[in-house]
Amino acid sequence: MELKDKELFKQNGFINGEWVRAKNNETFEIINPSDLSVIGTMPNMTKEDTALAIEAAKEAWEDWKVLTGKERSLIIRNWHNLILKNLDDLALIMTLENGKPISDSKGEIIYSSWFTDWFSEEAKRTYGKTIPSTLAGRRIFTIKQSIGVCGIITPWNFPAAMITRKVAPALAAGCPVVIKPAGATPFTATALVELARRAGVPKGVINLVSVSEKDVSQVGDELCSNNDVRKISFTGSTNVGKILMSKTASTIKKVSMELGGHAPFI
Repeated sequence: MELKDKELFKQNGFINGEWVRAKNNETFEIINPSDLSVIGTMPNMTKEDTALAIEAAKEAWEDWKVLTGKERSLIIRNWHNLILKNLDDLALIMTLENGKPISDSKGEIIYSSWFTDWFSEEAKRTYGKTIPSTLAGRRIFTIKQSIGVCGIITPWNFPAAMITRKVAPALAAGCPVVIKPAGATPFTATALVELARRAGVPKGVINLVSVSEKDVSQVGDELCSNNDVRKISFTGSTNVGKILMSKTASTIKKVSMELGGHAPFI
């Protein structure tokens, strides 16, 4: 893999600001779909690793949520600039693991940057409301506060755009995240996380756990059942969405889901 910046190719999970292996030392292979060659390996993480990532995010939340919107905005803007600066490397990584033509991969990286662009500005605009009261001499007002740790579950087909589309608004709102990228395309996600680290995102605010598709329930179950995760954002199939909604019900998490698109056309 001929990258301009070879440090963008990370074959580890990311927990509490550190690139780490799985506690069980197991790995799984990532395959280039065009020629079936092995690109690299990723840690096959478990419930234990996921719990550590969630705990790191919970601890980081205390400091992240009290930053001003302006302070968070500057960090997200730094991330945005680094994504565009490393466009070619990010696109190459995506093409090798996902199979898209390089032109499509570059297009997706640019599209991904739109979310960091937009939400870097929205961080400064978390407005509340002042509401007329039914009683004289009183006012009602609302404020917006971050909900807490967010579990981010993304698909293989848009491995960059679905990261920035979910993570950027979470960061803007003051929420830390635990990302579970698709097992087939984790290297785009790890490269984006590395750029977020360089951009100044504090340790624990962004975490990433990787797992093979056959073992994915270990990570998914912990994200859904852990009381410290307060929201799940998922893009994927309707069937998996139903499972996640069922598993998050016991802890009354908020969920945002994009399910079951078939891309119809005429």
